[in-house]
Amino acid sequence: MYIHCDITKGQIQLPGMEQVCGLPPYPIDMSKLLTLWQFTLDDAGVPFQVHPAGYHPTIIGQYALANWNQYLATNDDHYRNVFLTQANWLVQHEAHICNGAGGWPISTPHPYVSTKGLWLSALAQGNAISVLIRAFQLTAEAEFLEAAHRAIQTFKQDILDFGISDPVGDEGIFFEEVAVYPAAHILSGFIFGLFGLYDYLTLTSDIEVKELIQRSLSTMHLFLDEFDVGFWTRVDLLHRRLASSDHLALQCMLLETLAIYSGCEHCSMLASRWKSYQHRLASFFPRFSLRMSYGFVYLLLHFLLQAVCVLSWLRLHK
Repeated sequence: MYIHCDITKGQIQLPGMEQVCGLPPYPIDMSKLLTLWQFTLDDAGVPFQVHPAGYHPTIIGQYALANWNQYLATNDDHYRNVFLTQANWLVQHEAHICNGAGGWPISTPHPYVSTKGLWLSALAQGNAISVLIRAFQLTAEAEFLEAAHRAIQTFKQDILDFGISDPVGDEGIFFEEVAVYPAAHILSGFIFGLFGLYDYLTLTSDIEVKELIQRSLSTMHLFLDEFDVGFWTRVDLLHRRLASSDHLALQCMLLETLAIYSGCEHCSMLASRWKSYQHRLASFFPRFSLRMSYGFVYLLLHFLLQAVCVLSWLRLHK
């Protein structure tokens, strides 16, 4: 998953905090991206990924949001200009897809989900919308809002129709971080996509987007228990991979922020429960450093779950 948030020590900025110039901060701290540790900058100042080589829209969107929060914190025009450089890149490199939709297809393979050719991502689309909405609020230039509007359309369209949504039942919908079938249902990518919709809704009061958010939230609650294994969490529901300690912390942070956006007490309670898994783990292994404990137990739990699955399969096929 292409996320580089400062999860361990970062302080999330939530709606309602003091806002410089009346502009909204992004609720997740991505300041780690400012260190340029996994990419370089091209001559225009846009992140260029070294391995695999190329421009990745998710990284560019998150780099923009990291600089946005720095601009609000410092009122330094350097961060403002860097932010707008990324926003302009998104406008200039938008792919016009179909049915009035637009987005930023990804060409590099996903590390865990099988992809062929170009693919869209709720994570990338959501980050981009959050960038474009803020660029419009900052400059009042219509091209930013128009691009955000086109990106919104991909949330309304099935993956088979070049969208990022997987229909669930009659009314349900899940935004896919990796918009291919079979759908992986990655929780963190879904929530990042939701944040983009919330940013768009706050600015436009679009009724269709409001209904889309409600449908997707109802669907998310149908699946939430499947991410919880009772002592840890899963990243996705296709391969059912156990989360790393950092990814579990990210999931908790996203649920806490989503609870503030949506007013969902269940999301807040679930975030607290998942946090307790980490705290409980730390108390079980007091002689190890926290990160070593997580890594060791992650591997142990992974092998135990695999063993349970194999035993269950053998019993069924006796």
